[in-house]
Amino acid sequence: ESVILKTFFNDIKAEGWKYYSPSTETVDLSNNWELSFIDSDPVIEESYTVDTLASWTDIDNDSLKVNRGTGLYRKTFQFSKNPDSEYLLSLGDVRESAKVKINGKDAGTLYAVPFETKIGDLLQDGENIIEIEVTNLPANRIADYDRKGVEWRIFHEINFVSITYEPSQFDIWNIMPSGLLGPVTIKELIIFNPQ
Repeated sequence: ESVILKTFFNDIKAEGWKYYSPSTETVDLSNNWELSFIDSDPVIEESYTVDTLASWTDIDNDSLKVNRGTGLYRKTFQFSKNPDSEYLLSLGDVRESAKVKINGKDAGTLYAVPFETKIGDLLQDGENIIEIEVTNLPANRIADYDRKGVEWRIFHEINFVSITYEPSQFDIWNIMPSGLLGPVTIKELIIFNPQ
């Protein structure tokens, strides 16, 4: 974790830094998600029940292998919260960015490894709802456009070339993984004072 430290010439009143020690308590949320698409090209109208997290390109729907868009993963789960602890949500492997909500409240936008955020203030004892909007790269859509000969390049007087200065073609790209691949876990963090 990186932090920015701000210094002052005078005394200030601020909350003390919290130190955390990971507990052995981990909740695995990797199974039984509902997946729908809130933005997709091509349009994906179907919803899916995902038993185990994996790339949405592995689902039996040809449009999912060539789409660019945002999938909404939703899950309801029971949780026993310790009010004296913090909790760390880890999304595991995300392709490519994720906007997280816990019980309808924003938990952050994650766009880089390790795809983790603290969610202790958002969790409640009992039933909780987690929603994760995952946006993939447009690579699968671009490759599909090139395979079909679709004129998608709208740039004027800009030449995209390969490393050998040949015109770029993306029809040779393999299908890239997309979505929430997991594992998704919540780990308890014990707050302690190092003094």
